[in-house]
Amino acid sequence: EHWIVPLACGAIVFLGLLNYVGIRESAVLTGFLAMASFVTNLVVLATVSLKLNAAQWELVWDQFRAIDGLETWPLLVGFSGSWLAYSGLESISQIAPALREPRQQTALRAMMMVLIAILLTSPLMTAFSTALLNAQKVNPDRFVFELGVTFGGRYLPMAIVFSASTLLMAAANTAIIGCYHVFLALVRLGYMPRWVAERSLSFHTPH
Repeated sequence: EHWIVPLACGAIVFLGLLNYVGIRESAVLTGFLAMASFVTNLVVLATVSLKLNAAQWELVWDQFRAIDGLETWPLLVGFSGSWLAYSGLESISQIAPALREPRQQTALRAMMMVLIAILLTSPLMTAFSTALLNAQKVNPDRFVFELGVTFGGRYLPMAIVFSASTLLMAAANTAIIGCYHVFLALVRLGYMPRWVAERSLSFHTPH
């Protein structure tokens, strides 16, 4: 764990240099990292599915049927919280100025891709985690990792840790891009001096 802070600081410095080169290059990296995480989730689901017996599948199916026992209000609160966590709605709004024109169609396509990814992975991953793991002994922040440890052998947990770490890098990168556009907006509105928006002669990105 003593490597966490130095590696995190190094990742932030790397993202800063990447954004200095260009926003497009930075966004391409974010897309690649997100796709790697999505593929890893699919591999986890496939690996677990192939190793379950009939009794375990019955436990998983019981998790889906248990939704009938939930009251409407807790169900709506849980759904809205998980949707906000998974959807990246705030990320879309942060990078809206950088979206390709027409922005409305680009944002719609992006959100549809997010919706499909969530529907393909989240319900089954949640059912696997709650039905097949001992929820009282497992850290809920590590459910996917614990599935990999239980069903995937040695290399799948390593892939999960790597994809989760890079996904956090992508989130940090989105924050950097969002901050970039906030500063430019403040300059345009006259709240910050014009020199803040001056651009690099080499890469044409704001300093």
